[in-house]
Amino acid sequence: MPLRTLERTDVDSDTLIVFLHGLGLDAEDYLPYLRESHQRCVAVTLYGFDRGSTQDLEPATFEQHAEYLSALLAELQREHPAARLVLVGFSLGADMIIRLADYWSHHAGEPARIASAVLLDPNINHSTMTISRVLANANPDDPLADLKRIATLPASMASFQAIITYLGKILGKDMRHLHRLSTDAVNYWQPDGYELFGKRLATVKHFADHIRVLLSDDYQPHLNALQDFQDERLSFAIIPGSDHFDLIDIENLTQALDHPMPAPGPDTRACDPRLTASVTERTHELPQLTRAVMRY
Repeated sequence: MPLRTLERTDVDSDTLIVFLHGLGLDAEDYLPYLRESHQRCVAVTLYGFDRGSTQDLEPATFEQHAEYLSALLAELQREHPAARLVLVGFSLGADMIIRLADYWSHHAGEPARIASAVLLDPNINHSTMTISRVLANANPDDPLADLKRIATLPASMASFQAIITYLGKILGKDMRHLHRLSTDAVNYWQPDGYELFGKRLATVKHFADHIRVLLSDDYQPHLNALQDFQDERLSFAIIPGSDHFDLIDIENLTQALDHPMPAPGPDTRACDPRLTASVTERTHELPQLTRAVMRY
């Protein structure tokens, strides 16, 4: 069962940062950060979200994605046993960290031990799931009308530009996988209120020493309620002036991960123009898992 990653492991660092992308995106959203980072980094592309054809892959459930990621993290920790593990998730990737904690709390085996979890604009209830709700109700065989609806959502020119860029990225993906994962994600959260979100963050604390929840400006109306869950191991903060997709800009990722980037070096690109000599693409062949979904 393959999962593709982009990896920066040629640096002398005691930290391993694992990045999880948003709905319909992939590891390449973190490529600018990986190129400049002085930490060991692995950006994961979720099962079924590679660019190009995935027609031979049956869409995975939310729980199956958690199972696959759990196996990948176990592999990475075997490869880097002394590394301090940091998990970073954006949007649905942040939800995936929460779902991983649920998975570990209900299944036997050794969970990953996370030094720090950084959640960038996680969903808290249906009020923050505008795009997910549209994709969950879309016809994956004919999604044009719903994709057009997403394009009408922004209230500013900057947000419109970000949404158009996002739509351009997901158009290259198999819509069946987006539909299944968005449907499961919507069903995972309650329509309103914050109690379930707080309860699930408490589960994450069983596996992570520290949790930072960093939010775009759109979350300002929720901040007071969310800060009721704050303690010495869990913090919330708004990134001032930020749009949702701004949170994965290299500047905001650097701020989120609390370390300065090194000065840019010479451009040493490999044959693939997306990659530098220090960022490698890798396919992890995970063992066949109990709820695997590949067709035979």
